[in-house]
Amino acid sequence: MKKMAKEMKNDGKSVFSNLLEKKSVKILIYLLIVIFAVSIIITSALTSVNNGQKEEQDSGKTNLAKNYCTPESRKAEVCIAVYEPVCGWFSQPIKCVRYPCAATYSNACFACMDEKVEYWTEGECPSGIYS
Repeated sequence: MKKMAKEMKNDGKSVFSNLLEKKSVKILIYLLIVIFAVSIIITSALTSVNNGQKEEQDSGKTNLAKNYCTPESRKAEVCIAVYEPVCGWFSQPIKCVRYPCAATYSNACFACMDEKVEYWTEGECPSGIYS
């Protein structure tokens, strides 16, 4: 009986070690590690964009918060392809012929990647026609 229990233990260990040695399991583990690392990178990029300094701005009928692009948000190498439009307002040295001196970007990450953008506000840029 003891001999039989000892053989079962050894068989259990060999089955487990054989499972770990299979290439498919190793590939799956590496793939999960890569996915986890990429999700951390994307999350940190989005967090740095959303942690920009905020300042209230009076814009006619509505109050829009100015979200200044931080140095970290400007260094983003990859932006997630989510459509949450923002209006990227250009810095003072840029001379515009008409209002607004801005462009609509698909999200804050893309806006801050453009070196001309000083800050962004939520939503698409105004049309320049006020009533």
